[in-house]
Amino acid sequence: MSIPIHAESFRFASTLASVEHDLVGRLALASLPIPAELAHIEGSAGDAPVVDVRAYAGGPIAHARFATIVGGSGLEIASVLCLGRADLALPIFTADLIAVGRDRALLAIDLCPATSSDAATRQLTALARRRRRWSDLPSAGALPPWMEPFASPHRVFVRLDRRRRDAAALVLRDFTDELVRLAARAVVQPEHAGTAHATMREYVAAQRGADGSFGVLARAFGRELATRYMSEVLFPDLR
Repeated sequence: MSIPIHAESFRFASTLASVEHDLVGRLALASLPIPAELAHIEGSAGDAPVVDVRAYAGGPIAHARFATIVGGSGLEIASVLCLGRADLALPIFTADLIAVGRDRALLAIDLCPATSSDAATRQLTALARRRRRWSDLPSAGALPPWMEPFASPHRVFVRLDRRRRDAAALVLRDFTDELVRLAARAVVQPEHAGTAHATMREYVAAQRGADGSFGVLARAFGRELATRYMSEVLFPDLR
């Protein structure tokens, strides 16, 4: 299906598709089944959002989810959530690229430590060296309270206008490259598996409860479908 992309848009859906293709190939991910009625949602009204979501797993990744919501009046949301195998204690890769108009956007991107160990802190030292590439982007202010317990020191929480829309792809690429690097070097750490699994469960539950996508979907498609989308697809419970 063709995603409605306008010349004046931020092109977040296209950016996400490129990152998804790259990660699926580099991490050897395989598709996971999603109920058809949730994998693609399209309303009948002219300005209703179009929703698409795909999920994968494989190798070091227990669950990877890529979702887009594109609608009228400049609405563009592209979202990534990658959860590693608990016994590898990889950081949680999370990215939300959100435009609510033709000229304003928000980027929230991070590799959130899955444990509080010294090793988890050292994992992200290479990412710190990349910060100068996007350190001039304007801050979006204080983090939402739900994010604070999980955020790394290298998180990106910034605003964009259309003049800097290419920065979204640059930042996202830096974080995905770092995730792939960490995954390639990961070793089994059974002593951290319990903590990592608990942290990932807490993260997923926290974002599920706070994510603004629910309101967008509930208005367009009803609360029942929006609730299923949030709990079954966007932020599923970890087993």
